[in-house]
Amino acid sequence: MANPKTSTKQLLDAIVNAGVRVKVGLIIDLCVDAVGNLDSIDQGIFQRAQDAAAKGAGGLSSMEDLNELAATVLGGVRALVSYLESSDADAGFSDVDADAGCSDADADAGVDFDFDLSGPAPDPTEVSLDDDDIAGVLDGFAPKSQRSGDERWAALSTELTSFSYALSAQLDDFDQRFAGALEQGRVPQALRELDDVSNALIDGVFALMSTIYETYLDAFDRDQMLPGHRDALGKALLVRRGVADLRRAVKALNPSIQDAKAPDEDRKAGVHLLAAELSTFVESEVWGVMRPGDRLELQNFREEIAGDAFRRAALSCEGLDKYLDSLLSVNQRDVLIRHDRARMSEIVATLEGVGPIVDISPHGAMALVRQAFDEAAALYGYHDLLDDLLAEWKTTVSQSTEPAVMVEISERLAAITTGAM
Repeated sequence: MANPKTSTKQLLDAIVNAGVRVKVGLIIDLCVDAVGNLDSIDQGIFQRAQDAAAKGAGGLSSMEDLNELAATVLGGVRALVSYLESSDADAGFSDVDADAGCSDADADAGVDFDFDLSGPAPDPTEVSLDDDDIAGVLDGFAPKSQRSGDERWAALSTELTSFSYALSAQLDDFDQRFAGALEQGRVPQALRELDDVSNALIDGVFALMSTIYETYLDAFDRDQMLPGHRDALGKALLVRRGVADLRRAVKALNPSIQDAKAPDEDRKAGVHLLAAELSTFVESEVWGVMRPGDRLELQNFREEIAGDAFRRAALSCEGLDKYLDSLLSVNQRDVLIRHDRARMSEIVATLEGVGPIVDISPHGAMALVRQAFDEAAALYGYHDLLDDLLAEWKTTVSQSTEPAVMVEISERLAAITTGAM
């Protein structure tokens, strides 16, 4: 796994001013800690639920336990916001001042640079972290090569203030909702509130880090900012792909297991194969980022299917098949709905160019078809028809150069994506 310090070093090496370099380094460290804490929510709920089940209890229930979990999960973001709101984080720095008398040692000692670049604070009720706002933040910078260090820091200071108020507003809103749910004894709602705000805050912290990196680097690998951590979209896509693979494996094995006319040895062999597939899944990264309730269910299925009682194992295989169908609800997450609509629009636009040129330039048409299927790969798990078509493309059609074949499969892809939009 890549070391996030490597990516951070590239960023800090690009900052000339020693004071700014120290400050940015602190903010990045706080972001890393915040995401680590936010990512702990699923494991925290899962572990507590496991412990409760072992004791014969129903799961997280006490107000003290829930408050402790929330404090752990959100502690890193609260520390980040506190620093961004502090006068130290708002202070500005000048490259001229730094070159004239600021050494790295001075910066490390906490020299106070009294050069205020923070404007009036924005109204937190008007600040959000939705996709449009994040896109505006990331696109609002002039080319890095055309800006001085002072200009970069001035632009970044404004954005840091906006992020500070946006993150703070989300925390305040969560605190009210969470407290209200606890007062009324609604534990499931309290957990949903914590889960929802954690996903939103992870996206906000990723956007904050991207803003900082884009201020000082002309190009960087976003995936290397926080290797091992994923934003809400990354988690949802990973879960959808992994569940789709498991569903296909289970649906290939389960019919023979349920066939009462098949030889018992064949049915038992199918159970063993299915148990192996499920065991591999439960030990995978995908299972680790799923919601706690789903993780517990799949773990229970694994224990039942791996048991010695064949009849019970067979029934559990059927139950698993149905349960995996229910996990298609992942497609209803807002982050995936936005992603899928955008990707489908791209696919349809790409395929519109195939027909007019297929007879004139088969190679050009094939390039467009390949591009469309590359784009469609991000939709794997969205629908069985699409998954089947992607499998057909990968195993056979992708090697064809026949115009009729290209037109036919591009039309099928267009029909699936257009019908789903």
